[in-house]
This record gives sequence, structure tokens and C-alpha cells, in this order.
Amino acid sequence: MRSARFVIVVGGGIAGLAAGVALARAGIEVRVFERAHELGDTGGGITLWNNALGVLRNWGLEAHVCDAGCVLERGELRSAAGRTLVTTPLAEIARRTGSPAVALHRAQLATVLVSALPPGALALGREFVRFEVSDRGVRVFFADGSAERADVLIGADGLRSRVRAQLCGDAAPRYAGYTCWRGLATLPFASFPAHTAWEVWGRGARFGIVRLDGERVYWFLTANAPAGGRDDDAPARVRERVRGWCAPIAEVLACTEPASVRRDDLCDRPPLAVWTRGTVTLAGDAAHPMTPNLGQGACQGIEDAAVLAECLSAQGDAHAALARYEARRRPRTSRITVRSRRLGWIGQRERACECAVRDQLMALTPAAWMRRAYEANVSLPLG
Repeated sequence: MRSARFVIVVGGGIAGLAAGVALARAGIEVRVFERAHELGDTGGGITLWNNALGVLRNWGLEAHVCDAGCVLERGELRSAAGRTLVTTPLAEIARRTGSPAVALHRAQLATVLVSALPPGALALGREFVRFEVSDRGVRVFFADGSAERADVLIGADGLRSRVRAQLCGDAAPRYAGYTCWRGLATLPFASFPAHTAWEVWGRGARFGIVRLDGERVYWFLTANAPAGGRDDDAPARVRERVRGWCAPIAEVLACTEPASVRRDDLCDRPPLAVWTRGTVTLAGDAAHPMTPNLGQGACQGIEDAAVLAECLSAQGDAHAALARYEARRRPRTSRITVRSRRLGWIGQRERACECAVRDQLMALTPAAWMRRAYEANVSLPLG
């Protein structure tokens, strides 16, 4: 039986950095390898819901994340005409769960996580190529010709994970049927308040707005489209797609820096039956990529990190520890992947009659039922 004395994490995204923090806090030597030469200022905004903040609180990082972003107190789902369909009392849920929901820039979250890593634990500019497993552990090979040996390898290298491809096969991701534009706007508080997140549903499209700090607002637009589309003028394409929608969408777009706008097709993968083999496992989007409709992608990666560290520190045999990690995480992440895809299917309805029925049903759904559905995703089933 071989214990996990040294762990390699491939991927310096949110899940990989979180795994590094969790393992180091558990007293396990860890090194996180990221192919980019710098983490950069990419990805726009992110919302960390109560479950992720609960983990970060246990790591002593909750206050740092709250200081870097905007604590949310209210969520609203609206129609394109501006009618409020659903209100989520985020402040009340925070009191019950013990942790808030926070919106912040991805780069700020990465900075908080990197600051919690031991010195030298993050290696940039190291591109993973393949791994080999033997009775001496896992040997990890990089594009620069170097290699490292560890007791355990964790693939946290995202939707198109190379670790996953070698471990489970190289099937293509599954396109959700809609693409997503994202951007950052400099917007006064009078136009959109702090502590509030909106999602506006139209026909075949949804627009989200959340304030990140005193100046910036993060927004996104999802719209039904063939895969692989590109834009000559993305801001103009977005403005045309939501023309006539409720305020302050037009003002948000008018205050957007064009260079901040990016477009990505949204994809997930069907839940895996197995994502661990021996001393190699997956975490975050490498294990369970999901559409962003529930905002749980990064949150589930942070949960993965907490459970990984707990299992590897408590179980002497690394094989058994990783098997227990997967057994604890796979059912929950599979449910959330399915729920997220289903919610996207509902939100992206395009026919006028379907959208009218959808909006009316959302408005008539009892508030207590909606709150329970939300809390089922943000409760923290760890330990």
C-alpha cells in the first residue's frame, strides 16, 4: 500500500489551485503545474455560491474573497420585458448556511488561492503531455522534455483535459446548443446596485448582470446558435440580440469596454461512471464539466478539493483514498450536471408560446419550493 506523500496537480485553474491549497493545508506536499506562463486576467466574473464560501471559510479565505468582490443579498429572475418572475433571498440563505454568495473577478479569486499556496508550489509554463503509472508511483511528462514523479496525479486541466483523455478516452465535449458572450462594464451604482444578481430570460436567449465591485459590472448573454460561430463585431451582435429588453441592459452594453467581450460555445460532458484509476484521478471540469446555468462549475471544483484533501490525509493507501473521494463526489456532481443542462434547456426556449408558459410557471412557483431547490445545490455535504 502506497500513501500520498507527494501529489502533482495538472492545471492552474480554480479547481487546480483549490486542490493545491487543500492538500497543503492537510500536510501533503503538492505542486501545481500550469501550462500558461502567467495566470493572467482572463475569464471575467464568477459567482461563488454559499457552498464554495463554506469551504473557503474552513480554509481561512472567506474574508479575503468577500473583500475582493461583492457579497450578494438578492437574486432576481426577470422576463425580457422586466417583469420579476422569481426572487431569491440570498441574504436570508446566507444566514442559514453560515456563508454568503460572492461575485468577483476570476483573476482576483486566483490571486487569493495562489496567496494561500506554499512558496514554490505553483509551476507556470509547464505543459502536461502524458503520464505513466508503475509500482514506484506516477511519472508525469511535460512538453519541455522534463518529468516529475509523484505518488498521486490529479488532473484539473479543464474541459479538454489531457489527463482525462489518457485516463478515460478522448471523446469531444457535448455542445449545449447555445453560445455565450461575456463582458465587463464600468457602471454607476445608480444604474445597477451592489449585492444583487439578475438573470433576464427572453426567447432563445438569457442576459445576466452582477456587480463585482464599486466600478465594474460583469454581464453575460447566452443565445441559441450553431457551434463554432465567430463575430466581426461582438458588442454590436450582442446589442442587436437584446434590443428592446428591459433596463439597464442597454446601458450596461453601452458602458462595456469592447476589448473585454469574449465569446465561447458552452459545453459539458455526460457524467462519467468512473474517473479514478489507481493513483490517478480528476477534479473540477476535467472530472465533471457542466454548463454554467447553476453557477456551480467552480464551486464543485472547490468542493472536490476539500474532499480530496480529507480522503488523502485520512486514508493511508492512496488507491483506497482516491476511490473514496470519487464515491463521495460523483453522485452529487452528476446530479448538478444534469440539473444544470435541464435548466439551460428551459431557459433557452425560443417559441413565443413556450416562453410565455415558461415565464408564467416560474412566476407561479411557490417561493418556498424555489428556495429549497436553490439550497439543494448550495448546501455543503462534506464530512
